[in-house]
Amino acid sequence: EPTARSLRSSPTTTVIGTTEGSGAEPLATLAAPRTAEDAFVAWATAIDEGDVEAAVRLTGPRTVAYYEALGSSAEEMVAESGEAWGVWADPDGRHVQPVELGQVDGDRAVGLVLDRPATDDEDADGRTYGGVPVVRGDDGWQVEPAAFDPARDGRIEVISPAPGPTGFQDLPKGGTIRIAAQRTGQYYLNLDFSQSVRIPASDAVDGEITWNPGGQKSAILHLLVVAHIDEGQVVMLAQTFETAPA
Repeated sequence: EPTARSLRSSPTTTVIGTTEGSGAEPLATLAAPRTAEDAFVAWATAIDEGDVEAAVRLTGPRTVAYYEALGSSAEEMVAESGEAWGVWADPDGRHVQPVELGQVDGDRAVGLVLDRPATDDEDADGRTYGGVPVVRGDDGWQVEPAAFDPARDGRIEVISPAPGPTGFQDLPKGGTIRIAAQRTGQYYLNLDFSQSVRIPASDAVDGEITWNPGGQKSAILHLLVVAHIDEGQVVMLAQTFETAPA
């Protein structure tokens, strides 16, 4: 049965870093990552290996500013992120797929859709999905896992399809995707790695933006990416849903 995995191009399985006794250079001395995917893998590897310095260097300035505004620091964040992000360092069965997200503060933004084998019943097809923005600024590609406005947080709320225990709940064929909108910024929506659609937050009606992508087939697992970009902010999510039988 087709799933979202069949929609991918060749998966990224680049391994950056070193293993004990390998003779490779320490991660901190490697050249700047050439792609958003390389930056994320290097960042996750640094977190997994406890290389706080390298991980912070690959953490974007918006995320650093967010944690500092909360009275914390990027160092504390990466030191405590092993369970959330360090697990993505393992290349076994991992896929990393980029989706274009326009620009944030004039810098190119890419959303990385992540999936790996689930360790339990985390997702309907035996995979765990996630997403993280990566931005290319003056210091090259950097990961922005928490580029939020500390005054309003800014996490994305999807109304339809509704959240479920594993991914989103089913969406009726021809159903409309609905997002609770912030007042400003741009939303980018992408279904199954197609062309991203940009919807200004100012287009919201009664606090919601809507999108009917069409083309969903019954009983097929789809992958939805939603991102919000505003001044100093870039937030995204990636999750699956099925089209309910007619």
